[in-house]
Amino acid sequence: MAARECLQEIPRGLNGFLQNLMFAMEKDKNGALPFMYVLGTRRADGTLGHVV
Repeated sequence: MAARECLQEIPRGLNGFLQNLMFAMEKDKNGALPFMYVLGTRRADGTLGHVV
């Protein structure tokens, strides 16, 4: 199974196990992932950063 397929199975498995909660997963865009009021980023050296 490819890595992308494995990642897609995680929320499916959780949703099947805990039916009262619905889990979702977002993929980053250009090394950045928004979460509430913070933009999480991955720097060129592999470390994580953020912008509020």
